[in-house]
Amino acid sequence: MHKETPAWYCARTKPKHEHIAAANVRKNLKLNVFNPRLRVQRITQRGVARLVEPLFPCYIFIHCVIEERLNEVQHTNGVSSLVRFGHKIPKVEDSIIEELQHYFAAEEPMTIEDCLAPADEVIVADGGFCRDASKSPAGDASHAAGANLARCIGWPHFGRGESGFDSSGKEHGCRSGTDFSSVSSAEDARLG
Repeated sequence: MHKETPAWYCARTKPKHEHIAAANVRKNLKLNVFNPRLRVQRITQRGVARLVEPLFPCYIFIHCVIEERLNEVQHTNGVSSLVRFGHKIPKVEDSIIEELQHYFAAEEPMTIEDCLAPADEVIVADGGFCRDASKSPAGDASHAAGANLARCIGWPHFGRGESGFDSSGKEHGCRSGTDFSSVSSAEDARLG
């Protein structure tokens, strides 16, 4: 009989429940979980607040043999579902998780200086998220993180006019009107 090997999978969490889902998977299922977080400063009505935010809002990574743990993971408090493409649950490459773990050692939040402004152009010079250039859409970093997450889990049609995106890269039925066209041009160039 063929023994499955553990792999990394992406789980969608309930909004603002990443830390709860990660803790429950660790404690109750005894599985390895990766939940990269950022320590940032935000200006609020009460002044400057220091916050810890997830790098990928509403997503955590779980290392397991999915065939053996599927039901347990899906029914863990805080977990909404596993990321799927149709009936397929894609694996996240070990190299991508290892690279992220290199920067987010010991599950400690990475402290960042919030010196970028909405629509600032950034260039990722090296690593799994390396592209020519990208612009933060309307200052919402969660959309850029979502685009990077789609590439991490190997969404083969991201921004290619298939699977919910039209030829301009805009998602069909997207209530927020998020424009992924800046992502699709870099992705098309990379995929050839």
